[in-house]
Amino acid sequence: MRKAGLLRDNLDLYAPEIIRNEFGEQTTVFNKVYSCRCCIFENTGGRLIDTGEIVNSIDITFQVRLHIPVTYEMQVYYKGNKFKINFIDKRIAYGDCLIKCSKITEWGEKAENQCLTLILSNSKLFLTD
Repeated sequence: MRKAGLLRDNLDLYAPEIIRNEFGEQTTVFNKVYSCRCCIFENTGGRLIDTGEIVNSIDITFQVRLHIPVTYEMQVYYKGNKFKINFIDKRIAYGDCLIKCSKITEWGEKAENQCLTLILSNSKLFLTD
């Protein structure tokens, strides 16, 4: 286990909560359940081509204290980025826990609006021709 002074970064754990409305539809909302100090133990990345689109994947391993309540359903928030938990390695002999995560990439509102504008502009051009 690294010394306490080396756990310099802040980490937030969010747990999923299923909310049902009056029509029976359900949505999953992630709520903050725990904040702790961590250390970045390993950083890797790669490029994938998925359905003709280049995707940059980022994998990070966080080192936290052993008593942190972490499960596979949770999400990790670190420096404004969301990470999906792939593997939890509780090392009792060292008194720590390694959380191996991969970054969650999502379409932003700006990108969706740009795609929508492009589709609308293409359809307008098609209709005017």
